[in-house]
Amino acid sequence: MLHNLKHSYSGYLLEDFKQSFHFTSKLLNSDLITMDELDETQLKNHVDSLKQQLKFNREKTSVSIPELIKWTEEKMNEDPFLNPDILKDNPWVESSKCVIT
Repeated sequence: MLHNLKHSYSGYLLEDFKQSFHFTSKLLNSDLITMDELDETQLKNHVDSLKQQLKFNREKTSVSIPELIKWTEEKMNEDPFLNPDILKDNPWVESSKCVIT
């Protein structure tokens, strides 16, 4: 999934994300940093990062979890681990157990 994320955004956004992540981690890991201690470019970077985050469509878990459960239940019949009858139709599955002699 991370691989898809890296390639779905332009290099500019990825670099912006890295800078924002570094900035945020500095805020979280430091003792106390007030807004007065930050310079103008740091504040602009933070605001730009927040604007980018606002553009992402987010879905409530109250919506996505039932959809995920429904999808999982629909696919259960196709899962060979849950439905061993599917393995009978697969010509590549060995019919006997391995025996060491």
